[in-house]
Amino acid sequence: MKQANRRTYHYIYKTTCKVTGRYYIGMHSTDDLNDGYVGSGKQLWYSINKHGLDNHVCVILEFLPDRDTLRKREAALVCEDQLVDPMCMNLKLGGEGGWDHVQQHDNHKTWCRKGYDNSQPVSHHHSKMSTDVKYKKKVTDKIVATKMERYGHAGRLDAKFQPHTDESKRIIGDKNAIHQVGSGNSQFGTCWIYHVAEQRCMKIPKENVVIWQQQGWLIGRKMKFI
Repeated sequence: MKQANRRTYHYIYKTTCKVTGRYYIGMHSTDDLNDGYVGSGKQLWYSINKHGLDNHVCVILEFLPDRDTLRKREAALVCEDQLVDPMCMNLKLGGEGGWDHVQQHDNHKTWCRKGYDNSQPVSHHHSKMSTDVKYKKKVTDKIVATKMERYGHAGRLDAKFQPHTDESKRIIGDKNAIHQVGSGNSQFGTCWIYHVAEQRCMKIPKENVVIWQQQGWLIGRKMKFI
């Protein structure tokens, strides 16, 4: 399979939900402009699963000459100000290209610890969250709005970790043992899929398998990509 930088077309797209008006901006490289790709953002697919693929419109905003220029353009469009917009479904800054940025690190575990280890630089986002009150409020408001839409409540954002006693653990375990059987199990009706070009895998509802297969995803769980 061709690498993204060897594709014929490179473009920025915007997928909008006709029900909520929320949108997702991304980049895509392909040899077929009619491949049906609408994006792979997490919040975007929550929206597609909830409102249906037919209620989402994908429009090409602009073409770029190559993958590198495409990354830079997406980074300029999907910036910090864009992420705090409650109508925006993007969850991270543009230009990262799915999990491509993870593959740039020789040690994946080291990359995962970045920002939490004192020997590693803290990301700009985490730095602003701890120093910029207005920025933190915008991000928090977006989290609350997303939870309200998805679950009908925002949950507790200020909850502190309190360890369970041995007795409470036993009670929770007994209750879960009863409810985590068959359709009561949180994994019931789901399956793993993976995408070689994007070099990642994820779990989705089984009824949406065909939609993902149309976008190049394969059934199964692939932990390593060559």
